[in-house]
Amino acid sequence: MKKILFTPGPSEVEDDVLVELFKPVIPHYGSEWAELYNRACDVAGKIFKISRGFVTILPVPGAVSIEMAVFNIVESDGDKIVCVSNGFFGELIERILKLHGANVLSVKSEWGYPVDVEKLKVVLEENPDAKAVFMVQNETSTGVLNDVPSIAKVVKRHDKLFCIDAISSFGGVEFDFDGWGVDYAVGYASKCLSGVNGVCPIAISDRFLEYVQGFGG
Repeated sequence: MKKILFTPGPSEVEDDVLVELFKPVIPHYGSEWAELYNRACDVAGKIFKISRGFVTILPVPGAVSIEMAVFNIVESDGDKIVCVSNGFFGELIERILKLHGANVLSVKSEWGYPVDVEKLKVVLEENPDAKAVFMVQNETSTGVLNDVPSIAKVVKRHDKLFCIDAISSFGGVEFDFDGWGVDYAVGYASKCLSGVNGVCPIAISDRFLEYVQGFGG
């Protein structure tokens, strides 16, 4: 009996993807691989709607890609980072931030309810030295789709790095990396796209890259 998945992820893999998995493995270097990889990054970039910046695809869990952003933003113990949270995965980001020494300014909403934009405004106004804002677009644990465009306007007004976990929403709902002013976003293949586990597209803005290269200076 074939088991059918009814989870947010991993989701059922499309038949044409399974067919591709039957093909011989190619080396992860050389011109053939580079052409395939670059094509996949271009497709991911179109889903993110990024035209300026950098797109990569890593063979890692989504949480590792979120931690990559944290590692590159938090330079010293006590760096202020805002975390907007209304579910398990928002709280997971909070834990990752704390493990890296961040002073987490938590903007919490009750599970099952959208994040509170007004609370975010207050926190950012009271903490002009905060470095970045992290949030989840679609909170998988409750199914709540957060209003990223409204939050993005607030983040942009305060000129903070904006990092988004779009793991369970990637390819399923609108994402406008350029238009919203996002700096770092993580998608995933085995959710809305019905692909395989361990394929993690990441979009990174020029501003984020400049920040990392200059160590925030």
